[in-house]
Amino acid sequence: MANTLTNMQSRIFADAAIRKFNDILMPLAAISTSFESEAKHRGDTVRVPVFPTLTASAFSGDYSASDKTITGVDVSIDQHYFSSVAITDRERDESLADYFTNLGQQEAKAVAKQILTGVMSTITAAAFGNNAGDKLVVASSAFTAESIADLRGKAVKKGIPAGDAAIVLGPDYYVALLKDTTLNAGALGSPQAVQDGKIARLFGFNNIFECNFVPGNSENLVGFVCSRQALATAIRYLAPQSTAGLADAGMVSDNESGLTLGVRVIPHPLAGKVHYVTECLWGHKALDGAALVRILSA
Repeated sequence: MANTLTNMQSRIFADAAIRKFNDILMPLAAISTSFESEAKHRGDTVRVPVFPTLTASAFSGDYSASDKTITGVDVSIDQHYFSSVAITDRERDESLADYFTNLGQQEAKAVAKQILTGVMSTITAAAFGNNAGDKLVVASSAFTAESIADLRGKAVKKGIPAGDAAIVLGPDYYVALLKDTTLNAGALGSPQAVQDGKIARLFGFNNIFECNFVPGNSENLVGFVCSRQALATAIRYLAPQSTAGLADAGMVSDNESGLTLGVRVIPHPLAGKVHYVTECLWGHKALDGAALVRILSA
């Protein structure tokens, strides 16, 4: 974990924030992403690598006949989200030792929620189709392991290999799977679902994520299965133009995922307050309409 802040409270706050930020944004592993710690400005364009769907061709004397170029897609990081809490001098003196840890986690959750709902707001019939093969309509009460098998069939027919895809489910649907008696520890080959509430693999899908922020999009969306070609998102650090007047400023990033948050500590002496802020720049784009199947409640 990289942390460029200098104040001890700031570092504790930032470290807790990036861990929570990384955990909540785990469903973004289902799509094409670009996460780096380099600073950018709002409106800058980031190149997100996207691997195209490849096909094989009969050789006809030229190996470049069916070339696909892995160049990616340009995503404008035109959205700036932040979360801020003002701490009074008295609140700081009366706070428990883990105050800054809890504060960092809550602020990161608020920012991550906005990013997830923003990315998933593009998952609509207009972008990804509304034919029978483009969606699975099922109530949460009827959502079982058999539904995942049905979902696999629709995904494969759209050209989405299960091994390269990920499933993202709203909590009611994820819990319905956990309750499915066919998915006990013996059937899964490990006690992970019972002990940790995690479904690691199912019917060839290697990634099944629970997400509490799936937006309905006025279309009863409750989840989806997709390959990385479906959506793209980029997240970057917004550096302050000047640190004058700031008690601390910098960024914290997760070494493995590359996810980065900016942190500013802004004192307000006359009011006896200090504002702790987390922020980032980000943008997203819908890509291949054939690379996603929506799950709808009705």
